[in-house]
Amino acid sequence: MSEKPSELLLQLLRDAAETKNLNTLAVAEAANLDAERVHQVMGGHEPITVDEFVALAYALDLGLEELGVPAGLVGAGPSIADDDEEPEPEPEPKGPRLAVATEDSLPSDDLGMAVADAADSYGNQPAQIFRLGFALGCDIFFIANSKRLGDSGLPEHILERFPKEMPIRLPGAYHQHMSPLYLADCFSVVLSFGTLYTCRIPWDAFKQVTLFPLAPAPPEEPTTPEEPEEDEKPRRGHLRLVE
Repeated sequence: MSEKPSELLLQLLRDAAETKNLNTLAVAEAANLDAERVHQVMGGHEPITVDEFVALAYALDLGLEELGVPAGLVGAGPSIADDDEEPEPEPEPKGPRLAVATEDSLPSDDLGMAVADAADSYGNQPAQIFRLGFALGCDIFFIANSKRLGDSGLPEHILERFPKEMPIRLPGAYHQHMSPLYLADCFSVVLSFGTLYTCRIPWDAFKQVTLFPLAPAPPEEPTTPEEPEEDEKPRRGHLRLVE
């Protein structure tokens, strides 16, 4: 993201959301704003209005001090509390709170944390999902807005069959033939409809992307020690006649 005058304010919003463990959907619900609009604004992709900033700051409990506004500019400012007075408890964040994983609930490896650290919630979400799906080699299913596919390179007879929503599955077994490219404005991929077509699907056409991961190996069941076999009872001796 390029440096803009509003970048500092956007960073305040992002830091506050991260501190409260709120994702874009939770922030949008708390601010009563459209989730896609909040995603674009907080990602710095579209300019933010004053009304939107105020709504987001209020939803994230950002006060004058956090915003760098001198208290004297708004009213008389807060009164100085006595040293003996207990500080007021921090207000609970508005909107749903995400579950926080504990050490006991985390896997022994750092794969989950690595994926979370690499993800950019304010970036191009469809591109990140496709990158993950191709890296895992699992089947990918997506639904795209057919009205945005007129210049995508998809064959006309396929577009005519799906005038509203285009469902396409990308089998993991054939990913090596699809040549995925993550361009600035679209996702380029080679698809087969009897003939190979290089299709360029705009990022804003994707309505749903689903991954089908392979099931992991089941955990090994703990083995119970085998009970020692009982000693066989000694056989009785017997006489045998020998000529």
